[in-house]
Amino acid sequence: MPKFCLFFIIFASILFLTSNSYTDTLYTFQSDIVMQAVPTDSGAFFEAELINTSDQRDTYTVIKLDSIPDGWFAVFCIDSLCLSDSGQVSLDPSEMSLIKPDIFPQLSPGDGEVTMRVISTNNPDDIKEIAFRVVSGYQTLLVNHSLTEGQYRLYYEDALISAGIDFNYWDHNFAPYRYTD
Repeated sequence: MPKFCLFFIIFASILFLTSNSYTDTLYTFQSDIVMQAVPTDSGAFFEAELINTSDQRDTYTVIKLDSIPDGWFAVFCIDSLCLSDSGQVSLDPSEMSLIKPDIFPQLSPGDGEVTMRVISTNNPDDIKEIAFRVVSGYQTLLVNHSLTEGQYRLYYEDALISAGIDFNYWDHNFAPYRYTD
């Protein structure tokens, strides 16, 4: 097998494994940006598209699941209606709605995650989730590439700790990197 074909197969497999979207015949739920680094006095603002790809009207329940540090605040909007924990949206065939989770560190450094879960009323077994992650309050982010490069990670961890520099991790699969200043 030519090297180019082997490279393409491996590259396509990696893209499939790191996808941030769900697509099927009933509806899609997808987002391009799922991780942001922000200052502690700012917020992270995300968007995900929910599209009814079926041939009938459907109602979707949207649930916000928090895994954020104490003191942080998270809210989400379905289009322009902002909610704290859950809500519903009805969509005609081909209609789209924006699901917009916002995460605010409230001056506390750390990292947190908000998972948005979508459940179709027409097919309640069809559950889709996207996890949105925020890192806040760190001047230095150590790229967490893979387990095979663990020696480098340990080296840099030790160096940063020895230098007294606060740091956190950035998973390279969450490209592109977006920093809001």
